[in-house]
Amino acid sequence: MFRLFGNKIFKKAKDVRFKKHVSTEPSLFTDIDRFFSEAFLCKETGKSPSHLLRRITDDLIRIARGEERSLVVLEEKGTLLRNAEKQMNGLAISPTQVVILSSCNPQFESGWNPLLEEHAPHTVSKALARSLSVDENLKSIIERDCVWMIRLAKAFFQENVNFTHLLHLYKDCRYLANVVIQLQEIKDMDKNPEWSSIIDYFNNYIFSYLHHEHDGVIVPSIYPIGHQYESQQIVISRHETTNVELIRLLEEILSNRQLSKILNSTSTFRVPDAINSSKIVFIHSSNLKGGKMLGNLFLYAFVMELVKRPTVAHSCFLTVDDSRNYDLLPIEWILQKGKELKSGVYLSFQKYTKSLFGD
Repeated sequence: MFRLFGNKIFKKAKDVRFKKHVSTEPSLFTDIDRFFSEAFLCKETGKSPSHLLRRITDDLIRIARGEERSLVVLEEKGTLLRNAEKQMNGLAISPTQVVILSSCNPQFESGWNPLLEEHAPHTVSKALARSLSVDENLKSIIERDCVWMIRLAKAFFQENVNFTHLLHLYKDCRYLANVVIQLQEIKDMDKNPEWSSIIDYFNNYIFSYLHHEHDGVIVPSIYPIGHQYESQQIVISRHETTNVELIRLLEEILSNRQLSKILNSTSTFRVPDAINSSKIVFIHSSNLKGGKMLGNLFLYAFVMELVKRPTVAHSCFLTVDDSRNYDLLPIEWILQKGKELKSGVYLSFQKYTKSLFGD
């Protein structure tokens, strides 16, 4: 259920459908009321942040009083973050409770590597695939391949895995094949069904080792002398053209120095920390290349962990300002089970079209 503020009734945004309840004035609710979630529809600059800040302020005050609750805020402009920083300083909230991820401001040094999350193969692959402007059938193929690529990267690089590794695996098929071979040669690998399935996938569905005829005999095609893979057999990916757009997206993400620093971080911060302990997390996205992907990656990881947490220890609230900048599909879980998950969602829409509204 959604509480809505504005002069029209919000029905749909980016494939997410909402039940409707209309109110004319924003106000503070009990936690049970807040589990219904809210949407703010404001074309006037500054209106929706002021309403959202009321919710955030209420949570900050309760956290300062020692109440257990989690607060996650996603925005592009940084307005909520600047105002909340002043309030957190005034409330003497411990810096250890606060994580600030900014894809555009180097003064914030917090890091978060989504590839180190437990469910990264599914959350990262979906966030990346859904960001591509390609046919839906092609998206599903890209997402499936990406699941296996991330599984491989996590298995091989372990706690050192990062997005630079992922891009290298996508761009260089011989390097990818060598990683698979090295994983296969690890002692007792056959006893690890996860690793065995990864190796089988690449060998059976991705790699195509090239051959040619020489003196009437079919022999392996070898990289020429002087090549970095000299004396090794030439191998190509059967999905080389399929993943062109994904490679461009990864290059775009990594071209943003600040974003690359965050996503390639070795920080121990994990999304479950933002759910199972009393944490305040601000994600400051941007219009810079790949900047909005930080928000999308966090949304998918956040909702996955929220749904799968073993026990609902305390309330958890998500605020997304100027929401049409992000992929809202993952929050549908919270909309359907907000009260059960003890969570609420607060969205603002500062740009919208008539097609988004009902009668």
